[in-house]
Amino acid sequence: MTLKSKIARKALSQFLKNGIAKTSVDKICEELSISKKTFYVYFHSKDELMNEAINEYKKIICDLLKKNRN
Repeated sequence: MTLKSKIARKALSQFLKNGIAKTSVDKICEELSISKKTFYVYFHSKDELMNEAINEYKKIICDLLKKNRN
């Protein structure tokens, strides 16, 4: 899994747990032990992160559906 995916999945987890407004980039970076500078290499804004988190959620759902078919 790429670092970008790890960031998006951590954000997704935090969004679902705390809501979007209460989820901070600082907290995501802290939990992943990365700097904000590293975060901003992959995402230019929290909105961009939110879109990627939604895409990661779609991937998770698709993977689960594929596993259930087999």
